[in-house]
Amino acid sequence: MADETLDIDTDKMMNAAPGLSALGDQAGKIFSTLGNRLFAAGPAWGGDATGQAFLSTYQTPRDTFMETATGMTSSLGDTYERMITTAVGFNTTEKENAASINLGGGDGGPGLEDD
Repeated sequence: MADETLDIDTDKMMNAAPGLSALGDQAGKIFSTLGNRLFAAGPAWGGDATGQAFLSTYQTPRDTFMETATGMTSSLGDTYERMITTAVGFNTTEKENAASINLGGGDGGPGLEDD
């Protein structure tokens, strides 16, 4: 399995991450506006049997949607943070690995011999 490699383009990760953050911010504003408008309308369906029937089929899906929207917005922000953390971690590990290798043509480190 020596020919298998792991290649991570941390520059692409770092460049893409802010887009997720911006998308999360935009989604948050959209869902906030939608929620405010839905709740500002109040119980427009009335207290009669028809209005109550509508409410019984409307309220739970509305509430579920708003909870899901809030979770999605939060997930986009979390994904942004994880991408940045992962990219920084890979860069740090790569630098540490490079520093631990004798690049000056020495004996190659413990257990390795010069040709």
